[in-house]
Amino acid sequence: MNHRQHRAISANVSLL
Repeated sequence: MNHRQHRAISANVSLL
């Protein structure tokens, strides 16, 4: 898991 992917996933979870 790259730090970039982690950031994208974090943003998606934030929207949820």
